[in-house]
Amino acid sequence: MDLLDGDALLHTDVNPLNILLGPDRTWIMDWAWPTRGAAFIDAACFLIRAMAAGHSASQARGAGHHVPGRAACPVRRH
Repeated sequence: MDLLDGDALLHTDVNPLNILLGPDRTWIMDWAWPTRGAAFIDAACFLIRAMAAGHSASQARGAGHHVPGRAACPVRRH
């Protein structure tokens, strides 16, 4: 799929134990599945992970403003 093609380094393993959300920062660990692709993929995965951790969609979206690659998303809702 052309939409998912890209040269960004992606983490791609969104297991809850690999992405720890703190009040002021996020830790991304266990880079066992790195790959290349569109920069927005990890940003989208971050939003899903944040909501799974108990953040509302609005909170996740707010935190997602700082995620590299978010601006590259081809479809964005404000």
